[in-house]
Amino acid sequence: GKVGRARLELGPEAAAVLLDPATGEVAAIVGGSVAAPGQFDRALQAHRQPGSAFKPIVYLAALQERTITAATIVNDAPEVFGSWKPQNAGRSRFLGPISVRTALARSVNVVAVKVLDLVGVGSVLRLAKALGIESPLRRALTLALGASEVTPLELTSALSVVAAGGLRREPTFLREVRRPDGTLLPLARPEPVRVVDAGAAHVLADLMRSVLEDPHGTGYPAFGRLGRPAAGKTGTSTDARDAWFVGFTPQWVAGVWVGFDDNRPLGTQGPEDDVAGSARPANKQESGGRAALPIWLDIMRAGHRGLPIQPFARPADVETALIDPLSGLLATHDTPGAREEVFLAVTAPTETAPAPGASTPADFAVDDAEWIAGGP
Repeated sequence: GKVGRARLELGPEAAAVLLDPATGEVAAIVGGSVAAPGQFDRALQAHRQPGSAFKPIVYLAALQERTITAATIVNDAPEVFGSWKPQNAGRSRFLGPISVRTALARSVNVVAVKVLDLVGVGSVLRLAKALGIESPLRRALTLALGASEVTPLELTSALSVVAAGGLRREPTFLREVRRPDGTLLPLARPEPVRVVDAGAAHVLADLMRSVLEDPHGTGYPAFGRLGRPAAGKTGTSTDARDAWFVGFTPQWVAGVWVGFDDNRPLGTQGPEDDVAGSARPANKQESGGRAALPIWLDIMRAGHRGLPIQPFARPADVETALIDPLSGLLATHDTPGAREEVFLAVTAPTETAPAPGASTPADFAVDDAEWIAGGP
């Protein structure tokens, strides 16, 4: 592949996959530190919880069905679903009404669960299957937080559909096969299948750029370090047992997983390292952004060496509008912090935000039954 002989030093308990979204070819795959027949290949065989790295699929389903837009305001506030009360990670427990873009960039758990509840678990399960995820997924709202296990190849291939503008290509490990006489043996390759609208894929890719570009985004430490437009998503499972980063440019898609085979939290030492005979506490700082993102960055730098900078092409059914970030409504010329937002055709808001100083939805308590505002 285009990576050539670039060395990917991942450590003993990690996996990485590098895919060409235009062909489905697997250019590089690393399943562990020992390359020998019969070794456990984590990239293909390890089923691990993706954590928040699964959230893009939830948002994609909602975008595809026109349930939300990038500017939709969702109230990040406590809510109980049956007997389950999802929580956010980090110091800022709840942020109040925020946009979908902000929620994905900062990986806000409560908002992801609310979006899944709105679009329906069934819709996300159907989309995940269409994207190529064959591992069994639980029919529950915990799906939004990546509670169901997948392999690194599955998740990387699924998000390659977004990089490819909605076209699904089966991952391919063989480019050509030659007979003993040197002639090529014909290889049957499945045709690409459109499983997502090009516009929905583009809007999600644009949202995922904020993970790297938003100063509060979980992938911001890599901002500008690749030297070209890129999108991605961090993932950290419960107790930091799994750390992920899956991201892409128009030319390459790479996924990285880091964790222990015995499923203990990252940052711990095994019983053999503790004189008391019990594992030491986990390093609470470990996350996808710390453990997996640097590896992803090294892989993508190697893959893009010598390639021209290529932007994410905007499909014809995607339009832009100037939006007030507080209300999710159209901005006026004097709206503070107004930004250009991307929308699928005919989904941009038509109502104009209140003038500066006037009341906004953020000034009031939001009823639990009415936590969506500014949507299509």
